[in-house]
Amino acid sequence: MYRLMISNEFNLRIRTRAISIFTLLVSLVHDINEHDRIISVGYILPYLSHYCEAFKRFLTAPDSSLVSDTGCRIETIRALTLLFKSFPKLMQQNAADLLQSVWTCLTSNTENYVATVVYKHGEMDASVDSDGQFVCFFLDASNRNRFIF
Repeated sequence: MYRLMISNEFNLRIRTRAISIFTLLVSLVHDINEHDRIISVGYILPYLSHYCEAFKRFLTAPDSSLVSDTGCRIETIRALTLLFKSFPKLMQQNAADLLQSVWTCLTSNTENYVATVVYKHGEMDASVDSDGQFVCFFLDASNRNRFIF
C-alpha cells in the first residue's frame, strides 16, 4: 500500500485510492483497538512515521505537480483526521509538522475553492440557486399572472 502511494509510476487516481484504502484500514485497526490495544498499536506503529511523511509530501506538493491534486489532498486530510481521532497519543510526535502542512494546504487552496465551488468558474447555472437547489418556474394555466416555485 505504501509503495502504491509514494511511487510515481502509478497513476494519481490509484495513489488517491490507496490513501482511501489506508483510511479504511486505520478504521479497522481502531475497531481492533477497542478489544486489544497491544495488537492494534503493533499494526499501526511500525508504519506510522512513513505514512506521515508521505502525507506531508502530498499536502505540500504544488498543484502543477504529478504528486498530488485536490482529490488526493482531500483523501489525505481524511486519513489524517481519522489517525488523529483514533490514535491521538501515537500522532503527538508528528502533530506539529502535519498540522502545519494541513494549515498551509488549506490556506493556499482558498482561491481554488472559491473559483470552483463558490463561483463555479464564473458560470452561473440558471437552473440551480446558490444553495444548490434546482429552481423551477411553472406557469399556472388557470391564473396567467401567478408563478409556482
